[in-house]
Amino acid sequence: LKAVGAVLVEIHGQHDERALVDASTHRQLLDAFAGHEKDVVTLEALWDIRRTAGAALDEHRAGMERAAREADYLRHASQELKTLAPKEGEETELANRRTTMMQGEKVATDLREAQEAIGGPHSPVSALSAAVRRLERRAANAPGLIEPAVKAIDIAINALEEADQ
Repeated sequence: LKAVGAVLVEIHGQHDERALVDASTHRQLLDAFAGHEKDVVTLEALWDIRRTAGAALDEHRAGMERAAREADYLRHASQELKTLAPKEGEETELANRRTTMMQGEKVATDLREAQEAIGGPHSPVSALSAAVRRLERRAANAPGLIEPAVKAIDIAINALEEADQ
């Protein structure tokens, strides 16, 4: 009797009936009751295949959108190049022009600084003119020594005034 009783008696827990109240188990219970376990497994496999195919489709659509954007960009870039109409050797020519312009800017800056030194508030012209006047006043004392110096300074003053213009 003990051996037969162990096979015949089903042991249940205190809260086994709660499974019937839980809505998440209803579908499993209904499928089991109707004998659709194999169909459920097949449906799950098909659903996984469909989800994978949907993800692949989304990925391909995104790739097509990227390709379309890139094609638009390339068309735009091509049109700009046609409008620009570059010529062979033009890049070298433009680089040379740029170098010349940069050197021109440096030369202009140097010339401006030189002009400020010659004609600005610290110009040597006024000091040289004052020196010439002093020497001319003393010319009577030593004409042979002073006249060549005065002529040289006058030439320098004239050159500085001409350079200032």
